[in-house]
Amino acid sequence: MKKIDPDEYRLAYTYGNAGTYRLVDACNYYDLVYPPQLAELTEEEEPYYWNGIGGKGCWYNKFIPDTVYGLDISLASGPHDVAYHFGASEEDRKIADDQFLENIKTIIDKESHWTAKWSGLVFLRKRRAYKYYLAVRLFGGNAFWENKDR
Repeated sequence: MKKIDPDEYRLAYTYGNAGTYRLVDACNYYDLVYPPQLAELTEEEEPYYWNGIGGKGCWYNKFIPDTVYGLDISLASGPHDVAYHFGASEEDRKIADDQFLENIKTIIDKESHWTAKWSGLVFLRKRRAYKYYLAVRLFGGNAFWENKDR
């Protein structure tokens, strides 16, 4: 994988080729908050920790869209997935979930065209982002505590 060029990454992300870049570089491009362990992952390890929106291998993932009103927000799940893997307490889980919401809102702000802001689409996208946040707060506990000793 090559180092990120912001203009190239934006096009790759828009057209579904973002996998050609490192997750940490994409997070830096979008100014997303991520746990320090993410920066330490090797190129080969990234796919193991990052599974996208929804629980890893869950049957219901096909019902959870990676988009909010046409805007792909799947990148926000990368730092969240890594934080869930390395987190060790309920406080770590809360921090990861809060950062997930902030990262989705950051992507919405950065990628929403001025017409989306003018038409109220940004408001709708952020309202949907909050629903994603509520879902991980209410139903993410099993994914967080999986393979951990309590």
